[in-house]
Amino acid sequence: MLSAGLLYAWVAPPPALGAEALERLAHKAPYLNLAFWVIRAAAFLALWIVFDELLARWSSRAARDPGGLLRARALSAAGLPAVGLTLTLAAFDWVMSLTPLWYSTIFGLLYWSGGFVAALSLIAVVAHAARRVPAVAASIHGSHTGALGRMMFAFLVFWGYMEFAQGLIIWIALLIVGHFAVPFFVLLNRPFKRRPTSLAIAGGWLIAMHYVDVYWLVMPVLHRSVAIHWLDVAAPCAVLGLATAAAAARARTRIAIADDHPRFATAVAYEGT
Repeated sequence: MLSAGLLYAWVAPPPALGAEALERLAHKAPYLNLAFWVIRAAAFLALWIVFDELLARWSSRAARDPGGLLRARALSAAGLPAVGLTLTLAAFDWVMSLTPLWYSTIFGLLYWSGGFVAALSLIAVVAHAARRVPAVAASIHGSHTGALGRMMFAFLVFWGYMEFAQGLIIWIALLIVGHFAVPFFVLLNRPFKRRPTSLAIAGGWLIAMHYVDVYWLVMPVLHRSVAIHWLDVAAPCAVLGLATAAAAARARTRIAIADDHPRFATAVAYEGT
């Protein structure tokens, strides 16, 4: 918030933008102003945190409170439109408004699909690391990693479609080669998806490419040419550190394997294609 003026031209539009641009920004000012921007950001984060905490709490108590699964289902169904809408608005507020005179009606889906691919990839990486725990290793097998790999593949294709629909292929071709083409052909391989180590490597690659994707969208606002700064690494490390600390604190009150969950045995016995 303190440095928003350095990134967002709409915070204090310079006269050099010209009369027409200033008039268009003035028209957007009731929505695109710093106070309302901060209020929206706080509301988005609060909604996501509440949904996450409720779903995690009800799922972890499924053995003792079977009704928790029904509440989790109901909240998931009812909350999906709210999460979709707030993610779209967050994409508009945090990324698209970096270029406030440009707009795209599919930018929310583009932002969400890239983030979802990265989230699935992170699950692949974390699941591989968690296999060092014997109970976890005994519960995860090739069918599980294969199913996760198919999800990664499906949403990678969806993300690629969004990029092409947006028209970014014109000026972002090399990025799509790394973010889409390489993992696309890798994830087509069935044996590859069923190997946790291989899938974790693919997941790590997709997470790195998602960072490059976001970097490519954000950094031109600050630098007209390629410029590497230590804060480019420190900022995501700070976010990752906070997320890791929150996950570690939550893990103290939750078991690694929910073997008392009503559907645990069915999940472990899953055999996919």
